[in-house]
Amino acid sequence: MSYKIRCFPEAGLALDYTPGSAVAAGEPVAIAGIAGVAQSPIAANVLGSLMIAGLCLGKKDNSDIAAGDRVGWDANGSPVGGTALSGAVTSDPTKVDIWLGKTVYVAGASATEVYFLLNGLGGLAHVADAAAITQDTLTDSTGGAAGTTLAAATNVDTLTDSTSGTADDTVANVGTAVTGVDGSGSNAASKADVDTRLTAINNNFKELTDQVITQKALNTVLINAVASLAAQLAKVKTDAGAVRTTIASLNVVNERSGLVKTS
Repeated sequence: MSYKIRCFPEAGLALDYTPGSAVAAGEPVAIAGIAGVAQSPIAANVLGSLMIAGLCLGKKDNSDIAAGDRVGWDANGSPVGGTALSGAVTSDPTKVDIWLGKTVYVAGASATEVYFLLNGLGGLAHVADAAAITQDTLTDSTGGAAGTTLAAATNVDTLTDSTSGTADDTVANVGTAVTGVDGSGSNAASKADVDTRLTAINNNFKELTDQVITQKALNTVLINAVASLAAQLAKVKTDAGAVRTTIASLNVVNERSGLVKTS
């Protein structure tokens, strides 16, 4: 009988498995997030079993594999000396359809087979779910100083500009003496001079009003930036929890297989 992958039952465990379609002997199957290998043919919809742990020998592609490398199954791989595209064990992560385990011996590019521990990835096997978790890119353009506390931020009240002044990025000097000495008779301050001062004061208020409005807009940007940061941190926390859960479940599988001790 020809095997793509041969496992040694005395060194591993098996699970009952009823496939929806026929599975050939030595065919790898993904089951419950781990790899299983049929040691005998299993007909469609008929109860069989899959090896899920132990020492296995698989037909490999031209990967140059070192001892301890992670290997997986490429359903379209071409085994060295075998039928092209019939499937092969590979160490190329871009070609892996099912992660299988870690190798125990060197298998050079020209080697036709490789020994590996099925699902023996030291508690880090089958991290596809964890690897699929992505983070949104967060670009910091605030120019602010990072701290360990997100302080409460309340924006200023709405400011309505009723000055009718003209802002020119300058606060004018209105402290010089008004034309006139005693304010009466021929020495009375001219109306034109007083109007000029009033206009300057009004424009000063307009300038200050514009600056406060600008500051309010900047406050809004700051508040939104902090909110974005908080949201990203919350997502990181959620994703970290998912990663921990995934790794914990993998540790349980590997510990039960006797391939790794987690406690």
